[in-house]
Amino acid sequence: MVGFKVFRNNEPLCLAGVGDSGVLTTTVSWVGGQHREAASIDLSVGGLATPHGRPRTHLRWVDVPLEAGDEIRVQVVDLPEADPPNTRHDDDPAANLEHLKDYIRREAERLGWRIQES
Repeated sequence: MVGFKVFRNNEPLCLAGVGDSGVLTTTVSWVGGQHREAASIDLSVGGLATPHGRPRTHLRWVDVPLEAGDEIRVQVVDLPEADPPNTRHDDDPAANLEHLKDYIRREAERLGWRIQES
């Protein structure tokens, strides 16, 4: 399987992979605001395994803060097995549908629209 070997300052953090079907991401993000103390820089490595006929599984290997000067390296590798993720949870289709309905109701109200439910 395709995987990501992720390093921070030459120290290995994880070997991530989701199998033959899914999404694998490594993200470095900076979020700032009007006040410097509110800014954050973060590294996350996660994925979504989508095995045929089974629920999608959300995976997370790394979620850490970064500092100025940190060096991040991602090596794309072919691997037989990934490190176990730190967190994992399966999708809940019924809960996802209820979240979507709630979102649509809120947005309709914000736009002044009326929804007629059957």
